[in-house]
Amino acid sequence: MRKKVRFEHKGYMGEKRKQLVKRFGYDTRDASHLIRLLNMGSEILLEGKVNVYRENDAQMYIDIKQGKWTLDRVKKEAKMLFAHAKHCYDNTVLPAEPELKKIEETLIYMLYDYIHTKMKLVMDAGEEYQVITSVAESDDGIGE
Repeated sequence: MRKKVRFEHKGYMGEKRKQLVKRFGYDTRDASHLIRLLNMGSEILLEGKVNVYRENDAQMYIDIKQGKWTLDRVKKEAKMLFAHAKHCYDNTVLPAEPELKKIEETLIYMLYDYIHTKMKLVMDAGEEYQVITSVAESDDGIGE
């Protein structure tokens, strides 16, 4: 966030973001994301779940984006949340290492389901030859 405070633009900010810095003294959008990500990271570490729908704290992020928080308040909150995130990391419910077998099984299931669904749709249309080419040639990033 340092580069987005007090007009220290380094060539990557669009005009709207520059106006935020000019108006509020800092990039309120970045600040909102910082606070949200710190909160979400702590939740993930403690609960093992990702809560994307921010019903309980949505207004806080809107207030930050609207410049209702001073830069000093954002910095104090971020400092407190970094300390909280460290505590959450030290007491996480997450395993120390990823469960690679479980990840592989999930990926295989998802790919099988995806391909099976595509094949069924094509076969239902009576175009059995197209099954191989439509799956292999699809532009959805699978297999790249």
